[in-house]
Amino acid sequence: MALWKIDNLGRKPLLIYGVIGITISLIVVGLLFFLQVENTYLLMTFILLFIACFAFSYGPVLWVLMAEIYPLKVRGKALSMATMAIWLGATFIGQMTPWFLENFKAYGTFWFFAICMIPAIYIIIKVLPETKGKTLEEIENYWLSKKK
Repeated sequence: MALWKIDNLGRKPLLIYGVIGITISLIVVGLLFFLQVENTYLLMTFILLFIACFAFSYGPVLWVLMAEIYPLKVRGKALSMATMAIWLGATFIGQMTPWFLENFKAYGTFWFFAICMIPAIYIIIKVLPETKGKTLEEIENYWLSKKK
C-alpha cells in the first residue's frame, strides 16, 4: 500500500501516521499485558495494527527515503552505512527481545520499544525533509541550507 500511495500522500505523512500508530499499538499491547487482559482478539487486533502501521510506513518508506536524501557524492557510502545501521538495529532487537521479556516482562518490553519510537517521531517531524516531487538537487540544497 505504501508504494502505491507514497507519491500521492508523501513520505513524511506516511511515516508520521505510521510511527504514531506503531507507538500507540505498542503502548496498548503493553497495557493489555500489564492488566493481564485475557481477550486474545483485542491483543491480536493491536498486534495486527502494529504490523499494518509498519507495513505502510517504516518498512517501505524508509528505503525510499534513504535512496533520496543523500547527496550524490556520498550516496553509495551513506546508503551502505544506513543499511548496516538498520540491520544492526534489527539484529539487536531480535537478540535482545528474549532478555527484555525475561527482565522487563512482556509489558515492559512493549513499552520500551514504544519509548524508542519517540526520537523517531521527533526526527521525522523536525529534521526529515519531504522529498515528494523534489529533484535530488533540491533535496541536496535543503541539507546545505540546514548546514548554514
